[in-house]
Amino acid sequence: MTLLMAVEGAEELKQGIWRLSLPPHQALMFGDCRNHQGQRSVLLVSDPKYDAHRSVLQFRIEGVVPLNIGSTSEAIAIADETKEAAVKGAPAKSPDGYGPGDRDFLRELTLLPREAQEAGKQLLERVRERSPGDLKRGLKRNFSNTPDNFWYVIVQPNAGALSITVRGQPSQFQSSSLDVKDDRPGYSRFKLSKRSEVEEALRIISQSRRKRI
Repeated sequence: MTLLMAVEGAEELKQGIWRLSLPPHQALMFGDCRNHQGQRSVLLVSDPKYDAHRSVLQFRIEGVVPLNIGSTSEAIAIADETKEAAVKGAPAKSPDGYGPGDRDFLRELTLLPREAQEAGKQLLERVRERSPGDLKRGLKRNFSNTPDNFWYVIVQPNAGALSITVRGQPSQFQSSSLDVKDDRPGYSRFKLSKRSEVEEALRIISQSRRKRI
């Protein structure tokens, strides 16, 4: 049986590295550790899934290796990418140029009505023409862009649409036919369900603030 742990309030520092709150006594529950230095605990985690929209990091408890136990509740979680790649055995990119996360997203699109499916496919294609990268599945049908999460998309079968989150306040994106709304602090969101909306969605995503990687 696989046991999962979900940590709320996790912050993605860069791809595969997160800052989170975890008291030293809880970090020790993952196993013995010879290193007890500094303030931060450091954990190596297997098969992590990060929901950037909710700031929740989920990982397998039995796959955690404590590298250091600090003196405070601040901890750093690092994805064990070597083990993950060996398990999945997946290449970085497929012949069509999409990464495994992008292809996972395209498969999820089949749950949407035909018009929304086509809109999602066109949007991903246009975004990748401008910004190489890969989507990474979080919890359920949530996908964050990597290595910079400047756009975040949720496949919503019940609504028959995509919910897209971008960095910046609604006023940053000027007047839009897509009804850009406030999301969590510093972010905005809108919905996409039609091919005719792709150009406007692309404009908004293109104006989303970027991080230096």
